[in-house]
Amino acid sequence: MPLFRYRALTANGESIQGEMEAANKEAVISWLHENGQIPIETEKAGSSDSPNRKSSLFGSRKALSQQDVNLITSKLAIMLRAGLPLDNALEMLVDLVDAGSGKQILERIRADVQNGAPLSEALQPYPQVFNKLYVNTLKAGEAAGAMDTVLERLADYLERSRELKETIKSALIYPAILFVVALFSLMILLIYVVPQFSDLFAGMDQAMPLPTAIVIGISEFIQSWWWAILFLMIAGFAGMKWLYQNPKTRRSIDKQLLKTPLISDLIKKIEVARFSRTLGTLTANGVPILNGLTIVSETVNNTVMAEALESVSDQLREGKGMARPLAETELFPQLAVQLIHVGEETGELEKMLNQLADIYDNEVKETVKRLLTLLEPALIIGLGIIIAAIIISILLAILGLNEFAV
Repeated sequence: MPLFRYRALTANGESIQGEMEAANKEAVISWLHENGQIPIETEKAGSSDSPNRKSSLFGSRKALSQQDVNLITSKLAIMLRAGLPLDNALEMLVDLVDAGSGKQILERIRADVQNGAPLSEALQPYPQVFNKLYVNTLKAGEAAGAMDTVLERLADYLERSRELKETIKSALIYPAILFVVALFSLMILLIYVVPQFSDLFAGMDQAMPLPTAIVIGISEFIQSWWWAILFLMIAGFAGMKWLYQNPKTRRSIDKQLLKTPLISDLIKKIEVARFSRTLGTLTANGVPILNGLTIVSETVNNTVMAEALESVSDQLREGKGMARPLAETELFPQLAVQLIHVGEETGELEKMLNQLADIYDNEVKETVKRLLTLLEPALIIGLGIIIAAIIISILLAILGLNEFAV
């Protein structure tokens, strides 16, 4: 059996390392858990990598990705829960990251902590990695003396947010592949198949049927101007991206999306799930509700809904509560408003927000499935209609050619 090296934490928070023979890495991790130890790193001894290269938890990327932040949060929570001092825990995290900008960030954070800065303050210079929600949640945990608990909740929040994003991305993969295949098939027809018939029809003394002339015209245009079409597509994509970065244009687009059938429902559910999960996590970790709403309005992607939350925050500051102002925006589903109202009345707002997030996470998954149920056959039928139209146009010309020959 292969030999594995491991590093782990004991129940007393002591860092240990050793070697053992096992069938695979999972067997080593299982053995460590059975012996009351927390695995931090495992690697196969004598691997083809260079001796000085560690098997990093965070891969070989130069910078810290969102997945890296999730892992850092989870591992840091485990170490602090085991009683390891923050300084030592950060040192172990630095050792687990490959050389690059990510490692440099963690080294600077550890240096700031060693110089007496709170962890939340040490994270503030890196807003692209550790956002406002992350920093403010940690600050509340430091004030309450419950860093390990706060980090565990943060890790759970980040993982649930990641799962929601992955659900949407995974659901869109098949339609995207289907669309690309459909486009590729159409291009083959127009660029390679149709020209074979256009040469045949060129010698006809009679006019081609209109559908045939249109299809051949499109084919010849694509063959002659494919480079211009490609340029226009790239320029159009870049232009749309630039327009969306403009605040006024983005607001107009976001407003229109909230009026678009089917898409509007999905956007609202995604934003309510994000709003509920974020605000629930913040309030659970001791962040005041007003500060929490300000942070949440910055995490919501739709600018119209973000502005509505800012308005809710202003009315909450005036003592009007949160449920009624949310209802007045007419952007949030009735169920969400009702559950938040119940949470305010019973003093269990945090619990209701987390339940609401769970409900709308599931709603998003179901809505995406329903939309894909409609989108997939629509793409197939659309492709079928276009191909059928091309074939029929060719057949019309062939039939006309036969009649002319007779």
